[in-house]
Amino acid sequence: MKTDSIRSVHTIVALAIIAIGIVLSIAIIKAKPKIKKQKPRYYVPVVEVVKVSTGKHQVFVDGYGDVQPLHKVRVIPQVSGTLTYVSPVIVKGGRFKKGQILVKIDQRDYMLAVTMAEARLEDAKSKLLQLEQLASQARQEWFMTHTTEPPPLVAKEPQLQAAKAALEAAQAELDKAKLNLERTEIKAAFDGVVVDESVGKTQFVAPGQVLATLYPTSCAEIPVPLEKDDLKWIDVPSITDEEKCSKARVTADIAGKTCYWEGKVVRAEGAINPKTRMVNVVVRVDNPYNVYPPLAFGLFVKVSIFGHVLRHSAIIPRSALHMGSVWIFDKGRLRFRKVDVARSIGDKVIISSGLKDGDSVIISHLDAVTDGMSVRLYKRPGY
Repeated sequence: MKTDSIRSVHTIVALAIIAIGIVLSIAIIKAKPKIKKQKPRYYVPVVEVVKVSTGKHQVFVDGYGDVQPLHKVRVIPQVSGTLTYVSPVIVKGGRFKKGQILVKIDQRDYMLAVTMAEARLEDAKSKLLQLEQLASQARQEWFMTHTTEPPPLVAKEPQLQAAKAALEAAQAELDKAKLNLERTEIKAAFDGVVVDESVGKTQFVAPGQVLATLYPTSCAEIPVPLEKDDLKWIDVPSITDEEKCSKARVTADIAGKTCYWEGKVVRAEGAINPKTRMVNVVVRVDNPYNVYPPLAFGLFVKVSIFGHVLRHSAIIPRSALHMGSVWIFDKGRLRFRKVDVARSIGDKVIISSGLKDGDSVIISHLDAVTDGMSVRLYKRPGY
């Protein structure tokens, strides 16, 4: 009896607690404030622009190459003998002038040869003179008893021809002896620089022996590998034009500073490189050693070739280009615009068509864009 009463009490308490919870939940729900419905705010991207200014812009074609001499000349004696003089400039890097004596070979043997050749020439002249007098006397004696021309033997014509030939041979021998004497002095045929030498005073030299290697300093040439399409922007004699040639600027870092030399395109090499499929355009710089520091042979340099001038073109940052198009800011809207890219210049590009004066080109990066989407113009602080 007691157990049933206790169970009844527990049941009543549990039901009362559940009822109180239900009432409190209903009261809380009714007391919650109502949320007003609002339209979601639309985010308008902020963009930065650059103003376009069209005009004349020159195309530059850049390349790299090694400075090379126009010619390489080896000093080779044509006569043998002991060296009696070696110029102080015959060292690697030595500079010399046209007509300067570089080396001398002992001349004594060659001077004696000239003296002996002169003596033989005088002897041949004397013999010819004697024969001419004898021939004249023989002709006079013949005509004393005859009215016809004397036979060749009587007139001593064979002897005269032999004497004349001997005279010519003696003269040639003298000329050769003088030439060999002249060849004992080797003079520079041009202004230049010594790049290699293997010679010393009192050294015996023979014909054909290389004494030194010289480079002329009248000009330097730089073969610059370029793409075939690059040639349409520049003037190359015998390739793109018969007479016109583009100017060029050569740049190199020497002795802690950037140096510049002016040059011009003179030709293109005769064949396309079969490995790279590029064309070597040759740029020439006159008197590369007349400035300090000089444009030394073997130096690796940058070459900027001045190309054609594009009219009504514009320069914009390369980052503003998107797959052949740009984004234009037009009255709060982003518009796609197709453009023609003529040439890249570092971090900028030259646009030949598609832009006009006053256009606002967007240079900001946006993750997702659509033609005609709303954008806001970024204003720099202080403006």
